[in-house]
Amino acid sequence: MKIYQYCEILTIEKENYETLSEYYIEMAAIFMNISTEEAEEMSYIDVIQKQEELSSSLNKAKVGIEEFQVDDVAFRKAPFNRMTLGEFIDLENYLKNQDDLAIIAVIYKQFKETGFGAIKYEEYGDYVEKRKALFQDQNALQLIGAVKEYIEWREGFMNNYGAFFSLGEDGEEEDLSDFTANERKQHYNELAKERERQQFSWERVIMNLANDDITKAKEVLSLSVVFVFNIMSMTKLTSE
Repeated sequence: MKIYQYCEILTIEKENYETLSEYYIEMAAIFMNISTEEAEEMSYIDVIQKQEELSSSLNKAKVGIEEFQVDDVAFRKAPFNRMTLGEFIDLENYLKNQDDLAIIAVIYKQFKETGFGAIKYEEYGDYVEKRKALFQDQNALQLIGAVKEYIEWREGFMNNYGAFFSLGEDGEEEDLSDFTANERKQHYNELAKERERQQFSWERVIMNLANDDITKAKEVLSLSVVFVFNIMSMTKLTSE
């Protein structure tokens, strides 16, 4: 299954179909890369089998491959703890909008080996839409596991810095690793509303770190997200 097929499947919502059969037929058509009319000619048992095959394949995709090539250009899964604040903010938006292909476009980067086993990754830039187009024909089952990996890392990150996020009463982020894309979208929409109530704002975070100097915003966005939240944590402790 190609990435573009997987992304199309994410857009399908069960409640938009009159019957469960119609929903499964549409899923099977996308999964098999055939027309809906061709899928309608399949027996119901075959449609159900394709649905089960799809679910099983997606459940097994828990880890993304480390490296792949497109047109002789190599891309590698960059360490999450090295991402910038700008990447983290964009990923929050992509998660909310269930844009898994954009998440993959952020996670996998061009790189070069600099010697002694060290790897230098390209700087994050305005290339996500171009990468989405470049990656759309790649094997989805090799890459979507990276999204699950990121979500697990993100949950740990947000638990560590729970004071700055809208979390549950116990201060822990809900485990989203087994959520469907639609369930994740609903969860993040609810979180977004809660953050608005608590006046949590990335803009305010950026301007505070930039000392209200808009010309320094780009510099702030290029900082390590781990570094930024460590600074925020120390500032919070010293002000208490």
